[in-house]
Amino acid sequence: MIYGPSGVGKSSLIKKIRQELSDIRFLTINPSSLYSKVRNSNKKSLFLFYFIEFVGKAEKKIVEIFQQAKSLQPSIIIFEDLHQICDRKDLGKEVSQSLTMALIKSLDSIASNEKILIIATTNQISNVDMALRRSGRLDKEIKLEIPQNKERYKILSLYLDKLPHNLNEKELKELNDNMNGFTGSDILTFLRESLIKTLQNPENLIENFSGLKISKKTLENCLSEIQPSGLKDLILEIPKTLWTDIGGYNEIKSQIKQVVEWPLLHPEAFARMGIKPSKGVLLYGPPGCSKTMIAKAIATESNLNFIAIKGPELFSKYVGDSEKAIRELYKRARLCAPAVVFFDEIDAIATKRSSNTDVSDRVLLQLLTEMDGIEVNNVITIAATNRPDIIDIGLTRPGRIDHLIYVPPPDLEARMEILKLNIVGNKMPVNEDVKIDDLAKKTERYSGAEICLICREAGLKALSKKLKMDLIKGFCFK
Repeated sequence: MIYGPSGVGKSSLIKKIRQELSDIRFLTINPSSLYSKVRNSNKKSLFLFYFIEFVGKAEKKIVEIFQQAKSLQPSIIIFEDLHQICDRKDLGKEVSQSLTMALIKSLDSIASNEKILIIATTNQISNVDMALRRSGRLDKEIKLEIPQNKERYKILSLYLDKLPHNLNEKELKELNDNMNGFTGSDILTFLRESLIKTLQNPENLIENFSGLKISKKTLENCLSEIQPSGLKDLILEIPKTLWTDIGGYNEIKSQIKQVVEWPLLHPEAFARMGIKPSKGVLLYGPPGCSKTMIAKAIATESNLNFIAIKGPELFSKYVGDSEKAIRELYKRARLCAPAVVFFDEIDAIATKRSSNTDVSDRVLLQLLTEMDGIEVNNVITIAATNRPDIIDIGLTRPGRIDHLIYVPPPDLEARMEILKLNIVGNKMPVNEDVKIDDLAKKTERYSGAEICLICREAGLKALSKKLKMDLIKGFCFK
């Protein structure tokens, strides 16, 4: 049994086996060869028609394949997407059990002296019947995981060697470091899109494309457009926010980099020093003090897989679905590690436990369990809240979210930087009598969001006066 996420190379491994063992007969069984299309639009009789007409044929095909393999020894039978053959939920439980039993009987019919090997592939091994995975059947399980940094570099180099490019080794390593979570098929898609963009560039429309090479800029542009296939439905389109876009908070920025970026980008250094990195960070403080902006800056600057989750969106009206959402969230994060999981407004799901075990308590317990199991998987949890007093103490104990960072209202220096970003950085036209130092002193105890609001409201009032004057001049002219 060869299993793993989609795109990690299961089919490529089968092709390589075929090439190496060209003198052995291969017999392939895939779902499309077993299930025929039902040309019947009547939904009420659809299942009955399928069951009578096709289930027996599917079982017969499995038996015939095994009989053919015995007559062509040595032979190898390949089952592609085994979970679709033995776990057809859309066709009913009876159909799934019938095909599973036919496959089990065929496997048991192989004698010990017969030279027949069974290879099955799946990306949903949990859906495969356990009776098929016991000793004597598909008992050898080989897991293919998403390639890590070194393996990914080898795959990227292997594909790039076949393409014209002008990247040196240092640039290639930098590109590889920004591709966390990419599978082999993701890398192939990324390079194909880069080649297409290179060919579509008007500057490259030369005769026979002689001397054409893929540039570093084209690769970087395509990399920002392609997401790892395992996280496409989880990674959000987060606006680009740099550390320089956040005024002040230099000490907090430094702490965040030490806790989040260093362990994930330099794991060898932490191992050499014998330091265990923190598993989580809690950003707490008054509303409007840049907690979410800090998380956006982490997503932009760290080049890590960043999964942003809003607390309330995890809840479901169905029992068990909320806990399942937490499990799937961390499962995907572990597959595409190193990764950062960000919970905005975590007080919605991590409030203090009560005597009644309601949905929020079960979600919290599932979250605590998942955090306890990620110590070697390069996943860091970041949470933000303005109500730290209602957070359950089990979440903030050492070993879970053990690094608490208070984000206070901006001090004088930070307020000056925020005003400069909004006035000078946004090229807002102001009179000469506007003194940023004086404004910073007058906005004591203001949050960063409130200072931004002052600048926006001042600009709107100035614009309103200008429009009114233009309107009055227009009436006078008429």
